[in-house]
Amino acid sequence: ARFPHSFARSPDWFPRAIPFVHIGKGADDHHTFDVDRDTFIAGALAAARAAGRQRIAVLERHEHLRADQALVRSQAAALGLSVCPIPAEMPSQTLGYEAYGFDLLRRVWAGRPRPDALICPDDVIAKGVATAALGEGIDLSRQATLFAMVNRDSGIFYPAPMTTWEVDVETLVARAARTLIDLMNGLRVAPTEILMPPVAPKEAVSLAKIQQSDHAKSRPRARPRTKQ
Repeated sequence: ARFPHSFARSPDWFPRAIPFVHIGKGADDHHTFDVDRDTFIAGALAAARAAGRQRIAVLERHEHLRADQALVRSQAAALGLSVCPIPAEMPSQTLGYEAYGFDLLRRVWAGRPRPDALICPDDVIAKGVATAALGEGIDLSRQATLFAMVNRDSGIFYPAPMTTWEVDVETLVARAARTLIDLMNGLRVAPTEILMPPVAPKEAVSLAKIQQSDHAKSRPRARPRTKQ
């Protein structure tokens, strides 16, 4: 079940005696099953650099965005990329995820400098971003590239081209369900956090490969041997 932290922690709303697992960012003292967002962000940054992009904007809800800024900036700097500033006024938290993505892209695009790589760790926000790009006349194959983490096989439903990392939601939920059944049967299961890495697209270049390539370029080339 997806509940806010305060709900999961409150004995008035959710008695501790009830077995509980959390899909998504959950309370620290519960069984949490989530996608490895850090792996996606690192892969998307590396793919953006490989595509010749230079200015990054991470598009997600502000509570995650502010938490991820330090990680994004440090990894982007290591790749020679810059991160566009967060809009001074973020979209209303009362908006649904798709409407939030729609509004967020319009705010980001109104700023300067404009990004040429858009990174979306949430599939529904990515759909709103893609829809807003079409409405604003943004060419997502020329002016900016959209990198998104989506549920498996859901990319075909998006209105604009994007490079996707796919999440096997069925396997993630099945693992959470097995843990919940064990808890319901009275088994003692230590609180744990399971992070599932998304499957990278074939055209994406891994951070490790870029670092290896940079290392190889920096090494002096040996002179070819001449036959005696």
